[in-house]
Amino acid sequence: MVASSVSQAGFSAGACVALRPVPSPPAPPAARRPAPTVWSGASVVASPASPWGRKSYSKTKPIRLEEFDAEKAWWNERTENAYAWRVPAEEIRRLSYNLDIKNPNVAAEDHRDPDELLTEYRQVLAEVAETRDALKAALTGALKSALAEKVKA
Repeated sequence: MVASSVSQAGFSAGACVALRPVPSPPAPPAARRPAPTVWSGASVVASPASPWGRKSYSKTKPIRLEEFDAEKAWWNERTENAYAWRVPAEEIRRLSYNLDIKNPNVAAEDHRDPDELLTEYRQVLAEVAETRDALKAALTGALKSALAEKVKA
């Protein structure tokens, strides 16, 4: 009975069904050349110059899409600025692909001798005290003259 159902379908009992050949996998894409430079930078939103003045976000104070307007405007015509800079691909490779790259536009902090800083601090305090005393004398003189005029009147 099985043979008759197979023959009715148009196959002979001894025939094999030919399968389509399996296509070979596609060739791998040509190796991409690494970009000569990579853009790195801090978001304008996260910068201290942010017009919103926010340093953190939370569930109740989430980031808003309009806070990315500056980045959207910058994206198509990228230029280097205080928040965005280019990093050569070789530099990224040298850093073992660590993308925590410091902003080169920020001036390095000058760590001076503490004694020198203390002397400078004392000079500034003396200038502040001198200015405070001059202001106090000017206000006292103005108050005395105002009181003298009031007494005469």
